[in-house]
Amino acid sequence: MNETITIKPKRNDEIIDAKKGSLDYDELGILSYLIEQCEAVTVKIPEADPITIIEVMMEERGLIQQDLANLIGSKGIASELMNRKRKLSLNHIRKINKAWKIPVEVLVSEY
Repeated sequence: MNETITIKPKRNDEIIDAKKGSLDYDELGILSYLIEQCEAVTVKIPEADPITIIEVMMEERGLIQQDLANLIGSKGIASELMNRKRKLSLNHIRKINKAWKIPVEVLVSEY
């Protein structure tokens, strides 16, 4: 079996439920492996303070300060955090990490 598989952007979304033993299942395994290997080598978190990381992530995902306020439970605290007038608490870090998947080690950095 010498078939060439062309990997397309977002192809994994199309084959995520592939049946074991199918060509799509094999392709998903290869694609998953390649993504893992690429991320292990190329994904680097920039040297920046936690608030800058949160700002960039929010911008990339189309989120606004109100989304942060909803997450942490206070519009005022969200404003203070984003204006660097208040430090992230352990509770804030846990909520942001869980909901937005920002690594804890990034969120606990000094700023």
